[in-house]
Amino acid sequence: MANLQNTKRRIKSVDSTKKITKAMELVASAKLRKAKNEYMLTKEVREYMATNMASVIAEISAQTGHSEYIESEGKKTLFVIIGGDMGLTGGYNINVAKEAYINSKPEDMFLCVGNKPAIFLKSKNANIVDTKAVLEKYVGEDAKDVRSLDSFYQSYDLVRVIKYMYDNKEVDTVKLVYTKFKNSVTFIPTISTLIPVENKFTQLLSPFEITGDPEMFISDLLKNYLATNIFTAFKEGTVCEYASSRLAMENATDNAQELKEELLLEYNRARQANITQEISEIVAGSDAL
Repeated sequence: MANLQNTKRRIKSVDSTKKITKAMELVASAKLRKAKNEYMLTKEVREYMATNMASVIAEISAQTGHSEYIESEGKKTLFVIIGGDMGLTGGYNINVAKEAYINSKPEDMFLCVGNKPAIFLKSKNANIVDTKAVLEKYVGEDAKDVRSLDSFYQSYDLVRVIKYMYDNKEVDTVKLVYTKFKNSVTFIPTISTLIPVENKFTQLLSPFEITGDPEMFISDLLKNYLATNIFTAFKEGTVCEYASSRLAMENATDNAQELKEELLLEYNRARQANITQEISEIVAGSDAL
């Protein structure tokens, strides 16, 4: 009888868990639809910035003799990792952090958007950038630790950190690590190079006539290029994060249902065995009379 009660309690517990995971799946699905709509609005902008704007920066740099953003020794790389803060998202955060780590060298540095990738990298004793310390070092301001991108303008805070580190030769290459959205069940960790900037035009542009300081002009273009690439990658990563969460909760709900069915079968078998035993005892008592 005790086993029956324990099994019954387990069935109730699993059923409660199933209701929670189902609710979380529905919430993730709603957030996914919203995030996907926002990502689709930024997709074309990202494609433009990754090709046209990059090529313009590279061409102007070459024509004006400012080669610092188009040439690199590549000795030390800064990996800008786009992750998240949410738990229960399957392998979303661990996969993007692992992609950066396995492609890194011991001397490379990591700048994490979101806390979850940083947890993995800390376990590997990786060199994680303290963004607040960088800003205080080069600007002398009481800066916040840039870890999230709630708005497009916050990406410029991140760009300042990246640019200060690159301009002051702390790193030689900057790479963006994010999760590419293929469909609602397939997410691909991807690495793209931000600096040095690559000219992807097959045909050279006409010579530019720049009034003012070309170095400042290139610097301003680069800031917009970096900010847009980082923010749109963040939007794409958010889609993957919610899709991964929805998928994880769907799997958890299915597993809970399977476990519930197994426990119900176990409960019914035990209950049937008890009934059979009681009938046997009644028959034996009747025969004894």
